[in-house]
Order: sequence, then C-alpha cells, then structure tokens
Amino acid sequence: MSIKVDQIMSDDIVTAHWTEDLGSAYKKMVRLEIRHLPVVDDRGDLVGIISDRDFQRAMRTDTSYDSNYVMQAEFEGEALVRDYMTQPVKSVDASTDLKSVAHLMIDKKISAVLVVDDDYKMVGIVTHEDLLQVLVDILDDRTESVFEEVEGFAYNSPIGSVASTLSQAGI
Repeated sequence: MSIKVDQIMSDDIVTAHWTEDLGSAYKKMVRLEIRHLPVVDDRGDLVGIISDRDFQRAMRTDTSYDSNYVMQAEFEGEALVRDYMTQPVKSVDASTDLKSVAHLMIDKKISAVLVVDDDYKMVGIVTHEDLLQVLVDILDDRTESVFEEVEGFAYNSPIGSVASTLSQAGI
C-alpha cells in the first residue's frame, strides 16, 4: 500500500507574513485551531514556517491562561514572525509517498512538511496529526478485518457448527 502526500495533505493553507507581529500571528493560529503557519515574504514567496513551539519559545515567562484554558500569550517587545520562524522549510512534492515524509519528519524532528509544486509554490501541508490520522484509519481497518477473520473462524469451526445448531433449535 503506497499512500501519496496529496491524498492526505491539507490544501487550505493559512500563512503569516514575515513582518507580522508575533501576537497577531499567534491569535490567528489559536483562532483557527492550527499549529503551523507557513511564512511568506512581500512577494508571497515561502520563506519559513512558525509553529506553536516557536511561539512558546518567544513567550514571556509570566504567560497566563484564560477561563477556557487558552494561553494568553505575551511576547517581548516588538517581536516579529521572522525573528522566530524556522528556515529553511522542509518541503516535498505532492507525489511523495507518505513513508518518506514520515521518515523525514522523524529524522529532522519536525512536526510539519510543506507540499510544493515545481515552482516552489505551496499547495499543501502535512502535519504529524495527519500522519496519526492515517495510522488510526489503518488500525481501524485492520481491527475490523481481524474481527471478521476471528468471527468467520468461529462460525466455521466445530464449535461454531454446534453453536449454530443449538441456536437454530432455540437453545
């Protein structure tokens, strides 16, 4: 089974501008419930990525939480996205197999990979949550098929025949 990146990537990409202040970029990320923002420059070219970990690194130590346990982030001075973004960005082609992406993410200790076309324009993003969802789907399918195998074996065994006969007799 070979799953390609374009089968699981998110193509609704929200970006941050490299001169955007950290506070507004962080609020955008929290509001949209995402954990990665690709960073673009004035021409719209991809120049980096900023993640929830990067924001946490930039937060003041006296950060608090509101009544919904949402972090109320405060950043030092006039911190900008470009000061905390990760660069260069790890990227792959849409036809890359998922196994290669998983190895890349493990080897580089990153939680997201951008998907780009031949002109290095973003077309998607794959996160560790996407990979976990694929794993869950595979395990769910495998669990169902294992259950069906066990169930089939039970009904086709001598005990299954006896149980079926007793059931048909109302016992």
